[in-house]
Amino acid sequence: MGIRTTNSVAGGLAIFAVAAALLAVPVWLFTGLFDGTGAHENAEADATRRATALGDQLARMRLSGVTEHARLAVEQPGVQVLRTEGVDRAVGGVSLLVRVTGEGWRSNWMTGDRRSGPPEATARRCFTLEFGKPGRPEGGAHPTACPDTSPLTFPAPTSATEARQNVQPTG
Repeated sequence: MGIRTTNSVAGGLAIFAVAAALLAVPVWLFTGLFDGTGAHENAEADATRRATALGDQLARMRLSGVTEHARLAVEQPGVQVLRTEGVDRAVGGVSLLVRVTGEGWRSNWMTGDRRSGPPEATARRCFTLEFGKPGRPEGGAHPTACPDTSPLTFPAPTSATEARQNVQPTG
């Protein structure tokens, strides 16, 4: 009984193929071929996160007029105010249409966010922030279509009293 060369060669090739397949999966995972989230998706999520944080921040402030809301909004990095509605929070409420720029990097489940160097993608998204509107959540960021318009500018506070009134938190 000798060694059958046909079965030995086929068996050796089968073992080699299985070993190569088992080694290929970790290599693909470590090199990022199975990326979980792309840079653009992360940039969109960052823009939404920034808009939500801005709405929450403005909702906690003791502000009344639309100008005060807009002035504080444009002070945030990556935020532009495109349109305002209303006059006072106590009289019908105010709303801001803001354009927010988000930044994103690729990420996957093994390495997490790869936040090194400049952003790999940016996303500009528009949101409506509403304050004092009956039946609406205070400061909620609602996605909105971006109009083709230039951002508004707002003057700095004219007095120290006005500046203090614009930044005192309620809680």
